[in-house]
Amino acid sequence: MEQTFALRLAGYGARRIAGVLDADGVPCPSAHDPACNRHRNGAGWTVGTVLALLRNPRYTGFEVWTKQSKAEVLIDPHNVGLGGV
Repeated sequence: MEQTFALRLAGYGARRIAGVLDADGVPCPSAHDPACNRHRNGAGWTVGTVLALLRNPRYTGFEVWTKQSKAEVLIDPHNVGLGGV
């Protein structure tokens, strides 16, 4: 996976990244875990697979856990020192 992001930072497009990963013998996700991917043939990396990996919030550092909305109302808008509820 690190190789995928390194290639992207080097300016490679998704098609070229897929080719490099295949040439280097890196198993695609469906080949790596065939039990979870029975509906896929695992033949190699595709452009869609590379793009999905590059856009995945878990791998890009944008995933947020336990994100909840929070609304606070000031007890007295003219005296913010009183806090909110």
